[in-house]
This record gives sequence, C-alpha cells and structure tokens, in this order.
Amino acid sequence: MKKIAALLAVVMCLCALAAPVAALSSVGDYGKVPMYDGTITVDGKIDAIYKKGLKIEIAGDYGAESYYTDSTGNAYLLHDGKYIYVALEMDNKYPLGEYLEATQSAAHKETGFELYFDWADKGVKTDSSKFTIWANAWNTIDTKSFGSMSKIVECKSVQDAAKKTYVVEVKVSIPDTVKTGAKIGWAVAVAANDDPKNPKQQHIAVPTLLNLKKVCNAPDQWASFTLDSTKVADTTAATTKAPASTGSSAATFDAGIVLAVVAAAAGAGVVVSKKRH
Repeated sequence: MKKIAALLAVVMCLCALAAPVAALSSVGDYGKVPMYDGTITVDGKIDAIYKKGLKIEIAGDYGAESYYTDSTGNAYLLHDGKYIYVALEMDNKYPLGEYLEATQSAAHKETGFELYFDWADKGVKTDSSKFTIWANAWNTIDTKSFGSMSKIVECKSVQDAAKKTYVVEVKVSIPDTVKTGAKIGWAVAVAANDDPKNPKQQHIAVPTLLNLKKVCNAPDQWASFTLDSTKVADTTAATTKAPASTGSSAATFDAGIVLAVVAAAAGAGVVVSKKRH
C-alpha cells in the first residue's frame, strides 16, 4: 500500500507541473488571436483578413440596470507580434452625428467605446491600458488610473449615419514585456445615446461573454484571450496550424518525460520493496 501511495503522490506532483498556471482567465476565455502574416491597412473597414481573426460578440448588458442597451456588434482581433489590431463594428440603433465634448473627463459619455487591455492578465490597473475611442475615431488614453504600457498607433472610422452603424479600426502597440503565447485580459464597453447632441452615458453594451458584469475600470472582471502563434494570411485559404508542440509556452510539458519519470519512480518503488523483504 505504501508503494502504491508513493507512486500516486509522484504522479499527482508531475500532473501539477504539467498543468498550465491558472490566471485571471477563470473569468472567461474569448479564445485565440491569430498572428497575421502580412500588412494591415488601418482604414476603418472590416477587411477579409479580419474574418480569420478572433471574433468577439458584443451584445451583453452592462452590470447596472440603468445602462441597458439594444446596440449590438462584433470585435475582430488579430496581432503580428508587435501590434494588436481591433476592428469594431456596431449597429448603434441610435443616431450618429456631432461629437461635442473633447476632454478625457467627459469622453465616456459620447457615442463610442472604452477599450481595455490587462497585459499581465492579473486584474491590476497598473498593468492595464484603457482607451476611450469615439465613433468618429477621436481617442485618448487614461493614464491617471491605468498604466501607460501601450498606445494607439492608428485609429480610423467609417460611419453610416443613415443606417446608424459604424466601424472603428484600431492599431494598438503590444508592450515589450508581452510575448506571443501570453494571455491578455480584454474588455470593451460601447456607449450609445438617444440624442448624440446630449451625451450622458445612456446605453452600454459589453461582450456577450461578460453579460451583466461591471467591466468598466475593473480588470478583475475582464475575460482573456491568447496571442496565438498560429499564422493566417490573405493568400491562405485555410488557417495554417502551428505544430502541436512548439515548446514556446512555459505552461507546456512533455508527456514523454512525465511517463519516463513515473516509470522510474515505479521501478524505484519495486527496488525498495525488494530490499525490505
């Protein structure tokens, strides 16, 4: 019995080593953001390549009853190792038009969105970035409450006032400390107003996965995605999958090593048992 117990203990320890480290992604996991092998022109349009990226549905209500929304949309994400590209398309449901307030303190009231990144996926503001982006692509970064690890390199918008829809495309720098394979906390809060000339932070839509969560300014409420090494390109009909074992992630573990060590441990147990007899 002692020999079996010892063997089970070894196996459990090795399995613990093989398991990925649990991160804040316990809130939820959006999936993997593919690496784009090419050049993206930031022009406020949903190019075909975005359809190969990670798609995140935006149809959830913010976690406060007074901010209910009927606006819906999608975010498409890609990265190239240096930048994350976000293309956000929204059916705003309400009029688009003038944008009257151009200050950080009032920007969140305008039709547009707050874009969040928790670069370390730890739920800590100082490791995060918050950008306020209007439907017309005017943008600013909140460095008073959040870290300044990143910046918006480019941002373009295309609006259709008749259809009450808009697309905003954003190119965001990835901090040097964040490498391919990392998990990143992410959220977006999209604001809409009955009257765009009287902005008051009236309706807020969030990712469907975060429905009824108070995600604004709360990194511990954001779900995560992974910066994947799988590459996609305009000329590739299907996504080219990376090898099953790349060795690039600290969380990976060779199953062969596990079996070999277990076998060795079992053998050692047998030898000890024979010596005792």
